[in-house]
Amino acid sequence: MKTLEIKKSSLEFEIAGTCYTVDLADDKIKAYLEFLEEITADGQALANRQDAAVMEEGRDLIMKAFDLFFGQGCGKSLYDLCGQSSYVALDLLAQVVSELTEHIGDTASARFNKYLGK
Repeated sequence: MKTLEIKKSSLEFEIAGTCYTVDLADDKIKAYLEFLEEITADGQALANRQDAAVMEEGRDLIMKAFDLFFGQGCGKSLYDLCGQSSYVALDLLAQVVSELTEHIGDTASARFNKYLGK
């Protein structure tokens, strides 16, 4: 009998010595992708503005993204861990999004290529 492995349905990140987990269930991935579309549009709109509220709104978007990926309350703790710097937190978020999209894309591409004989 051949034993088959079931891959983890999560992606783990170690950030400053703490493990943060992103759930890879289909409904969660859909929510991530929808949110990334929203945050991209909102981020572009914020980049075109030049008022004092931009900093706060940008920070709130970043913390909302961390909460979505890692769970409620993680946005505030990661923002604090980043020295309450939106610039540093945005860099961390970009790393998370890059790894997540690469993982989802690589996994799906590898599976499809295998079945298509590529």
